[in-house]
Amino acid sequence: MLSIDFTTRDAERASASLSSLYDRPDLHDVGPGFRYEQHVRGDGEMTIERYHFGGAVETTAEIPDALVSVQVHSGSFTTRDRGRVPNGSLHGFGMVFNETVEAEFTVVSLPSQVLLRAGLQLEGAERGRLVVTDRAPRPELAGYWADVIDHVHAVTNDETAFRNDIVRAEAFRYLASAAFAVFPLHIDEQATVPTAAAAGGVVRRAAQYVEDHLAEPITLADIAVAARVSPRGLQFAFQRELGTSPMAYVRRARLTEAHHDLVRADPSRGATVASVALRWGFSNATRFSAAYREAYGRSPSRTLRDDATS
Repeated sequence: MLSIDFTTRDAERASASLSSLYDRPDLHDVGPGFRYEQHVRGDGEMTIERYHFGGAVETTAEIPDALVSVQVHSGSFTTRDRGRVPNGSLHGFGMVFNETVEAEFTVVSLPSQVLLRAGLQLEGAERGRLVVTDRAPRPELAGYWADVIDHVHAVTNDETAFRNDIVRAEAFRYLASAAFAVFPLHIDEQATVPTAAAAGGVVRRAAQYVEDHLAEPITLADIAVAARVSPRGLQFAFQRELGTSPMAYVRRARLTEAHHDLVRADPSRGATVASVALRWGFSNATRFSAAYREAYGRSPSRTLRDDATS
């Protein structure tokens, strides 16, 4: 995993720190009062970067083949080819030239190959290619995208949560699925699906794999391999046999395990709803509580409290 927390007033040191993420970065025309603050969390799937550039700075950085989204929180951030950058603006897949004045912003990077793999999983496709028809997000979803970035930043900024493999995988899945909803991206797919007669066997093999690996990060591709079918075929089989998707099945199974843990937990020994939820990959307390209440008709805190006293 990648974890950087760095602050300096020296432009050369700032450029050196940027070089860990970008090819040939260059900070120039640095004005008085320069200050550079960098907080980065990432792994092979995604990178979330939070920056503060104090003073006036012009930057050149080569971005690798990736979807790059900039969410500006304060100050002035301007690119030479697209002008002022609004929240959630996509300006990636190439070279970035920008000028900042007392700017604080978040950069989200999703490599193209990683995004393709995520898109294939989301679409349930075995093969395909990533198609990018525009760089800008759909205007009506810009606010939603900003909320997604804020949530994923909060998860990655929590060292305990981000080191949890399930939480990290779920945060990436959430970010990738949102990217496909917000940006003009799609998968040009070529895939096959199983016959209806084979669907039952596919689901049984998949369910066994999920049961055996529930406490580990699980992707659609992992389940498909275990079920001996394409990802698209797996989606087809689950929809036909159970009326749900494979990943929804995984989330419900984890919710069930969280429920069992809450029933058995003892709050007097330090057990909390948050710790149980995190153990099963639920990093957002509000969404966990809502899903739990829908499934069990009461709040998780009530289960923890009432069953501990019964």
